[in-house]
Amino acid sequence: MRVDEAEILDRYRILALEWAGAKHDPRKANRLFRIHHRFYKEIREP
Repeated sequence: MRVDEAEILDRYRILALEWAGAKHDPRKANRLFRIHHRFYKEIREP
């Protein structure tokens, strides 16, 4: 399943802001990192 470019940008922006806000909370930051990782794998799939 492919998503359009606007959706990718929106999701990335939201995740980046959440991750930036969690930089002093390792548990939250690690959880968000795993979400980022799944997101990147999803958008890389052909």
